[in-house]
Amino acid sequence: MTAAHPVVLVAHGTRSPIGRARVRELVDGVRMLAPHRRVLLAHVDVEEPRVGDLLAHHGERADVVPLFLSAGVHVRQDVLDAARDVHGARVLEHLGMRPVITDLLVEAAQTLPGSGPVVLASAGSSNDRARAEVQALGERLAERLGREVMVGFVGGPGPSVEAAIATASAAEGIVTHLLAPGLFADLVAKHAGAHGIPVTAPLLDTDHGRAAVARDIVAHVAAAV
Repeated sequence: MTAAHPVVLVAHGTRSPIGRARVRELVDGVRMLAPHRRVLLAHVDVEEPRVGDLLAHHGERADVVPLFLSAGVHVRQDVLDAARDVHGARVLEHLGMRPVITDLLVEAAQTLPGSGPVVLASAGSSNDRARAEVQALGERLAERLGREVMVGFVGGPGPSVEAAIATASAAEGIVTHLLAPGLFADLVAKHAGAHGIPVTAPLLDTDHGRAAVARDIVAHVAAAV
């Protein structure tokens, strides 16, 4: 890593005060682990600064890390378009492809009772490849957990969370495939409550999750030569 090059973390943005706090705590964790780098936070929606504006002013030779769990429109269009004309800026692999996310989801799922089916609840996307990415993640989780994993999406095409719960008729819990608290996490928790089954927290909603993701981001940027 070169100290002069900024690291730009790009989140979706949320109106949830707790969700905003969790993302900023992650950013603070990255700053603590990489004090020689300038670490900035940008958003694609809801919050400021927006990624296009931030990169236009501070993005030269930046390492851009999309804080998204699948590569939908926000990654493939919003982030890439914002970085395309910025001198030396490079967009690194989005967070969802990092093994740390699978590891954290496995750890979370292992806190759920029983050995029967669980539902992996993801945000959803209009992009076919993004949904396929989540389905592949569900298959990896099933293999590692030794239990059935049904994928459900909060929004967009594909099976809904409610449909996934119905398909897994004996679902014993929901694994939340979301980064931070907010509207989608609240909807997932509502589904869990309606069916009387436990649900895991968003990945950045625990100290352990934030620390693990911060370490991985720093290692990822350092390795991207």
